[in-house]
Amino acid sequence: MISERARLVTVSYVLADATATAAAFVAAHAIRTSLGGVIEALGPVHPLSLYLPLLGFIVPIWLLVFHAAGLYGRRASRALRTEVARLVRALAVAMLLLFTIIFAAKLDFVSRPLVVIFLLLNAIFIEAGRALVRVLVLEGATRRRVIVAGGRDEALRAAATVDAHRDWGLEVIGLATDGTWTDPQGSS
Repeated sequence: MISERARLVTVSYVLADATATAAAFVAAHAIRTSLGGVIEALGPVHPLSLYLPLLGFIVPIWLLVFHAAGLYGRRASRALRTEVARLVRALAVAMLLLFTIIFAAKLDFVSRPLVVIFLLLNAIFIEAGRALVRVLVLEGATRRRVIVAGGRDEALRAAATVDAHRDWGLEVIGLATDGTWTDPQGSS
């Protein structure tokens, strides 16, 4: 059950990230197109159809970079702070890859302001998509209640592990002792 639920969460994050990345790219193109009419120095932007092959390259590369950064699977942290830090690092790497590809492939038609807008929107859209996954998949699903039993240190570590992995669908409701625990003040 735990592995099935973890796979569901991973697949949900991958789909949310891919959708958010594509949506951010299309939105960035729309914003850049509208800015071209307002800020004359920017000039017009090429049609979205010319950018679609680039987008077809961006989405899988982003997912690979995110995987390498530990945003999916067992290495993925469910702590929001850790997730955001990993996401920022992954987006920085992805951005460098994108600019390298644009330069190396001599894609002169690519609007640099469009890329900057895309990267900003991408960070926002991805975190919004991941928040949606947390609400719908992690919080919205039925959780199984468990009691952790054993020696003090082992049980506390196991309970902390379960609490850190909400994607497992488990909720620790108590700890059972083997009768050898003592409280911090020294009484049994």
